[in-house]
Amino acid sequence: MGVLENYLSTNCDKRITGLVNFSLEEGFLLFNKIIKENEYLKANDFRNSYGMLRHSCIDFVLKNEFRRKDIDANITEKIVSPNGYKYPVIEAKGLIMTYHKVFKPYSMPKSAWNRDNRSFLNKEISLFDDEFNESYGELTTPYVMATYGGYDYKLQFRRLGIPNVGCTKWIDQINIENSLYVVKPYTGSQEKDLELSLNNRIKQYLEVRDNNDGTKKN
Repeated sequence: MGVLENYLSTNCDKRITGLVNFSLEEGFLLFNKIIKENEYLKANDFRNSYGMLRHSCIDFVLKNEFRRKDIDANITEKIVSPNGYKYPVIEAKGLIMTYHKVFKPYSMPKSAWNRDNRSFLNKEISLFDDEFNESYGELTTPYVMATYGGYDYKLQFRRLGIPNVGCTKWIDQINIENSLYVVKPYTGSQEKDLELSLNNRIKQYLEVRDNNDGTKKN
């Protein structure tokens, strides 16, 4: 068992890896469903926005699953200036996590101030540090990144990793594609509420997109 896998099993809610794996997969399915059912989103003008729309679907599923599973977590949305888009930061038992689309399974997300800044939480972690579980479980919360990706809008890998300071390489990384997760079924009213909430989120996303496009044109 590697450093990260051992740490997660010792210090974090054991449902986390399965929840993240499920949310990434379900978010992709939801994104493809939305594109399939909305003809106007298939227009070339919208294709440049697929990445943000897909990420928005993942955000939606992940937040909803944390709530439905009663996992104690603080999920805050941070604004990415100047375009107004938001990304979630998840603070749960034993970790701080963000998630990102990358090109290959072992790739590191593009450099960004917010990720580089959080990576300093991992400054004491070593791949060969036998005291990692003890010192970080009690004294410091490590920064973990979930990464996912694939070609042609298909999800082909999901991983969790601990970045080094500066996010230039992985201290350790694990494949979570086979992480188990028990899906809690929805009631009829919950499905309606879910659909309404998702539609509102997509509407907000498209409004941000249109406002940004309008700003760029001026």
